[in-house]
Amino acid sequence: MRLFYILLFTLTTSALFAQNADQGIISGTVLSAGNKKPIIAATIEVLDAEGKQVDAALSDDDGNFLIDKLKKANNLQLNVSVLGYKNYSVKVDWKKAGTNGILALGKIILTEEINALENVVVTGRRKAFEMKMDRRVFNPDAQITAKGGTAVDVLKNVPSLSVDAQGGVELRGSSPQIFVDGRPTILTLEQIAADDIEKIEVITNPSSKYDAGTSGGILNIVLKKNKARGLNGNMSAGLGYPDILTGYVGINLRQKKLNYFVTGNYNQSGGIANGEADRTNLENGIPVGGFYQNSKNDRLRKNASARIGVDYFFDNNNTFTVSYGFSGGDGNSVGTQEQVYFKANGDVEGTGDRDEMYNWNWNNTSTQFLYKRTFKKSGQELTADLTYNQASNTNNSSFVNNLYSGNALTQTNRVRNDGGSNSDQITAQIDYVNPIGEEGKFEAGLRHFANDYTSFFNAFSVDNGNESKLPFSNNIEYRESISAAYANYGNKIKKWGFSYQAGLRIEYSEFNGILLDSNKSFGYKWPDEIGDFAKSLFPSLYLTKDLSENTQLQLNYARRIRRPNFWQLNPFVDISDPLNIRQGNINLLPETVHSFELNYNKTYDKGNFMVSAFFRNNLDDITRYSDTITQES
Repeated sequence: MRLFYILLFTLTTSALFAQNADQGIISGTVLSAGNKKPIIAATIEVLDAEGKQVDAALSDDDGNFLIDKLKKANNLQLNVSVLGYKNYSVKVDWKKAGTNGILALGKIILTEEINALENVVVTGRRKAFEMKMDRRVFNPDAQITAKGGTAVDVLKNVPSLSVDAQGGVELRGSSPQIFVDGRPTILTLEQIAADDIEKIEVITNPSSKYDAGTSGGILNIVLKKNKARGLNGNMSAGLGYPDILTGYVGINLRQKKLNYFVTGNYNQSGGIANGEADRTNLENGIPVGGFYQNSKNDRLRKNASARIGVDYFFDNNNTFTVSYGFSGGDGNSVGTQEQVYFKANGDVEGTGDRDEMYNWNWNNTSTQFLYKRTFKKSGQELTADLTYNQASNTNNSSFVNNLYSGNALTQTNRVRNDGGSNSDQITAQIDYVNPIGEEGKFEAGLRHFANDYTSFFNAFSVDNGNESKLPFSNNIEYRESISAAYANYGNKIKKWGFSYQAGLRIEYSEFNGILLDSNKSFGYKWPDEIGDFAKSLFPSLYLTKDLSENTQLQLNYARRIRRPNFWQLNPFVDISDPLNIRQGNINLLPETVHSFELNYNKTYDKGNFMVSAFFRNNLDDITRYSDTITQES
């Protein structure tokens, strides 16, 4: 852990402060001749004797510019240009530079161009779908039905995803990991406002850049970042059925080197969810009985969120951002259930009914510090960020289950539950991107993630108003940590219309849990021994062939890991539904996944056609299975 932060600090400082003694600096201020006000975004170019560009920069909000790390060559020329003004040129004379190597040009006055173009209107529309090397990008701007809603409403219109009535999302039969702006989040999809979403990135087979535990894929939700100058914003509101109420406001203010932003969102939704279960109990393959279950739940959910932050632009190359987000909400559900029990021959043995009430509330906060440095080379950048997420929730429920023989009531069970949890997550990450040539790109980075989690659950049997605590009550805490380093390289061979990207990730993970009531420990280390170093390596390979200008064929492979989650490891016996009791397994270990994918994509003027085939080879598969137990009287 300590070594990780030393490496992170070393990489950051070396990139920021490396300087060559033979390099010089040119500075100046661009002003308008008419009112002597600063000219923003003027283009400053340094050309050599042959007229080739050596370096370039843009003037900032105060008209200032600075070109550093410039080789002190002879016969250099500096040009200043901006739409609506005459160009300005001056020969670079290093003899006038100070002892510190800085050539200060002072005020550069530009005069207005008389024949300036009066109006230029550029309109365009982003494609609804784009297929990139390792992801599919969807633009939700045209989705009118998602306005005022949540991320769940947006994802319902994204191909290859299935969204259920409860807002759960599946990608190719698995639950993908949810990212926000490329980082893991504690937010659920219902807690993200649709109006805040810039685009959705579906990563079906993540490369070595991402956590090896994302075997089910990644949904990366990229939030809007409005950095337009001045004060601007937007508001929206909506009403619907059942019990739908939404509201959104976003305000942005940019002045000089600071950009302030704030967003707020409220979302309320109701609805009735129906479910069925039809189960046959087998013993040695022979039916011994079964039951049918029909349930109905009337739910009301309320969510509110706010995000506030500021960007500070040190200069044209360095930006620091700090942001804070809060979200919270509550909900309730009232449900009924009907049950029919069958004998082995199919005859009805008995019936039952059940009434249930469930209430919950939650609060999340997220604080992020982000530093970004861009370089003279287009696309070259270094980012370092620290994210702290905190989440808490409480819930309570009550159940009344009646069993009948014919029309006679034979048994009544009353149970009350209450519980809650707290989670503290911290993620430290540094990424470096360096374009190589026209099409090549090298990526590398370090990442450390830690999550401290505690939860409690109490179950009580209620009889004539008296409560007795059941042995199924549970108090647990665990710590999960993942440390990783990765490197990717990709390029394109133009004459063959062939692109590739290869990468390797090295990762170590730990999970340490304890049942506080019984002092029983559980968890794993991966890899658990030094000799199993190969288990920590996760390679990836992407190959893309351009069959024509609008047609692509892509093949990719990645080795992933599927770690057992908290509920799969937790030996707690969940009896919230007495007919469907659940329990985890403390002996579970991560499973290795070899994932292959073949994609064919053809783009048309007004859409695209895509076909995908994939294969996953899961070693030591974590599988959910059901069994019957005998109820003791």
